[in-house]
Amino acid sequence: MAEHYYTKQPTTESQVREISYEAGGETYSFLTDHSVFSIERVDYGTDLLIRTALKNEAALENADQTLRLLDLGCGYGPIGIVVGQQLKAEQMDLLDVNERAMELARKNALKNGIMSGLRTLTEDELQAEDQYEIALTNPPIRAGKKTVFHLFDLAHEHLAPGGRLYVVIQKKQGADSAVKHLKETFGECETMGRGAGYHILLAVK
Repeated sequence: MAEHYYTKQPTTESQVREISYEAGGETYSFLTDHSVFSIERVDYGTDLLIRTALKNEAALENADQTLRLLDLGCGYGPIGIVVGQQLKAEQMDLLDVNERAMELARKNALKNGIMSGLRTLTEDELQAEDQYEIALTNPPIRAGKKTVFHLFDLAHEHLAPGGRLYVVIQKKQGADSAVKHLKETFGECETMGRGAGYHILLAVK
């Protein structure tokens, strides 16, 4: 059976490659590998999520606010690294189950000039006192709805009051049920952007 990107300890042969990505006038370099999501390029949904979150956050008056960020299902780290760096987040926590992905995320943080304030961790390592102003996720749809909704609930648990969760999900892969669950959990959910069948959802705690 082929390994999925949410495999904890991938056993497929490692073949690291390097890709580039541009956002907010900056060029980023990322290492990717087998058994990690979207290894050839930063995928369309992730790109749309990053750009939508950056645009919305720029429109908010958070200049004097301490900003802590949680990337749920970080893969090799593009969402947390790009959004965290461009918003000058004080803390960037990147969470995944895939150990190969988290190792790549650590390397990519250093590769893109993040020398401090970034952690890679598993859900078990999250503490009750870990609270965030922003959470983002391109959820692992293939892991199933139960896993996806659990990530939404985890974000709600660890967001500070007024904290914002950004989600990218395709219409055909359950956007409507995601909106329903987010409204039940957060009390509200709005669609911030659309493109190529993808929806960017925003829920505020």
